[in-house]
Amino acid sequence: MEADRDGDGLVEHGPEGFLPDTQWMDSYYRGKSAVDVQAIFCQAFKCASEMAEAMGDEEHSKKWMSRHEELKRLLVERYWSDELKFFYDTIRPDGTPDASLTINPALLLFFNLVDPSKAAEVLEKFESDDFSTGWGIRTRAKSDPEFDGKSYQKGGVWPLCTGWVASAEFLYWRFKQGVDRVLEMAEMQRFSPRYFKEVLPGDVHPVEAKVEHPLGCFIQAWSAGIFLYSLVRGWLGAVPNAPQEELQICPYVPETLRGITVSNLRIGDFLLSLEADKSENAIKMRVHGNGKGSLKLRLGVVLPPQVEIRSLSLDGVEVDTAVEYLNHYPRALIERTLHSGSSSTLKIIFK
Repeated sequence: MEADRDGDGLVEHGPEGFLPDTQWMDSYYRGKSAVDVQAIFCQAFKCASEMAEAMGDEEHSKKWMSRHEELKRLLVERYWSDELKFFYDTIRPDGTPDASLTINPALLLFFNLVDPSKAAEVLEKFESDDFSTGWGIRTRAKSDPEFDGKSYQKGGVWPLCTGWVASAEFLYWRFKQGVDRVLEMAEMQRFSPRYFKEVLPGDVHPVEAKVEHPLGCFIQAWSAGIFLYSLVRGWLGAVPNAPQEELQICPYVPETLRGITVSNLRIGDFLLSLEADKSENAIKMRVHGNGKGSLKLRLGVVLPPQVEIRSLSLDGVEVDTAVEYLNHYPRALIERTLHSGSSSTLKIIFK
């Protein structure tokens, strides 16, 4: 709450501690109010408000939610550029915006802080050749005057940032693009199959380069973590609520996918396993529960836009359910309670 030192509603960062500037891009100065720092604080205020509410602290819950809403409004008011159809990278100490084309607006989308129309424009730019390499997303657009594909944070490809974009694509119902991004992250592993690197080159394919990228850590936990997050929360559509013993899991099944296997996905004390097999016009999805208690499950699939869902049956009994369209992608969900030690089979017929 005290991080807005100049009273303009935005969060300031640096110079503090041993670095000249404190934000994730610590290799160069981005003062005073970077867009990614605002996104992180905006989400933190929301989380703090929800935690306070859960603890019965209504005063702090309202205070922190008010700060969240204020910062969310300023993110669009101060950072959106109608000319660029993109968000500014930072607000400088003199109050002017920095129009550098960087990866950092991806965090606004990762935390779902942007309306769908602006999110689509930002994601289209990330998906273009200006940012996308085929093995990940550059930290700076190729068209930006300061782009350097061999730079640590001015053009290199970070798995972390690619995961931000992949997760946002699934969140804003760009399922095909989300899968493309996850496969790009898998492509990175051809270069370092035993671990996830911190950063790869942004101008030459790492396999073709046949040399180690000169910068960055050779093994990076958040690169591996965001890959798993993109798969589980994104592609599989797994949205857990452990305190309420609830889970929605609704994978996107593209034309090229023939099967899905998930083992021991933990939701609180409950473990869920899932196996899905796809044939020419049907998907059979079997779920099994282990652990303690039971799980309130919302189970379904998302299919490509040209596909029509004809019927659903649960354990051999046809069920009525509404098919909804997420940006033209059909989705069908059913609800059931899964007890530990029990199984259920959902069959989807499509055309």
